[in-house]
Amino acid sequence: MIKYLAVFISIILVSCDKQIPYDDVNFKPKLVLNAFNTPDSLLKLKLDKSFKLLGSPLTQKLNEAVNIQLFKDSIRIIDDDFWIDEGEVILPYTVEEGGLYQINAHVIDYPSIQSTDRVPMDNVKLTIDSISTGTVFYHLDITINDPSMDNFYVLDLSVIGEQSLLNDSIIKHYPIRFSSKDKIFSSTIQTTTEPTNRVIFNDELFNGLDKKIGLRIQKDSLAHSRFRPKTIHVRLKSVSESMYNYYLMLIQNNHVFGGPLYFEGQIEGNINGGLGGFYFYNQYTDSIPFNP
Repeated sequence: MIKYLAVFISIILVSCDKQIPYDDVNFKPKLVLNAFNTPDSLLKLKLDKSFKLLGSPLTQKLNEAVNIQLFKDSIRIIDDDFWIDEGEVILPYTVEEGGLYQINAHVIDYPSIQSTDRVPMDNVKLTIDSISTGTVFYHLDITINDPSMDNFYVLDLSVIGEQSLLNDSIIKHYPIRFSSKDKIFSSTIQTTTEPTNRVIFNDELFNGLDKKIGLRIQKDSLAHSRFRPKTIHVRLKSVSESMYNYYLMLIQNNHVFGGPLYFEGQIEGNINGGLGGFYFYNQYTDSIPFNP
């Protein structure tokens, strides 16, 4: 009887084992374009190709011709063939603030890709006000001079100092994890329970005003082996709205599945016909000496 019962249970368990077939015979690689540029530099494009779900990234970067069309406010300003050199193309053009740019790119044997983004205006100011020491945290106060138009921000911190080696020392850069009591950062279950090294937010609550933000840095976050911190750097990016939405989607999905902000689906950039992102931003930095 026990033997029959064991066989019956085994049959039930086997029948509950759902087999999901995976067939990549029809897989067709797409172009992957990643271009994150500022108005004060030549347009730099990084081009790669997608790979199968069970595949691995290429060690050899693309080296072939690409046809690129670039439009500013619907006016074509570039239409030419360029050579992809180790996965990179630099266009002889710098974008202008406020301009709406569209890029079309085509490589033989791949679907054509197209993307559009607007360059943010360069009219933001960032200032570090002070740094002080508490029992558990270093307290860093910053001020953002926000213009009257809608703005979208990405903020991160880093520390630069002296890293001791056996018989020498080098200048070393480390990202800093931080938090804040100010309730303006876009958050998830994860970012509200522990510090993070990058936050995103918009100016909905302080549009057109000076916004003071208090940041908290846990003291042990600067305690790297044989490292002496010297300067704290704050970097603020004023990003396009589409770039902000892309970062927002990434952050909202970066915690336990099933959370209230979890989105069921593939996270993609703003590239039509391919993958990646074509975005613009302005960057502002300020620093303060670290004297604990």
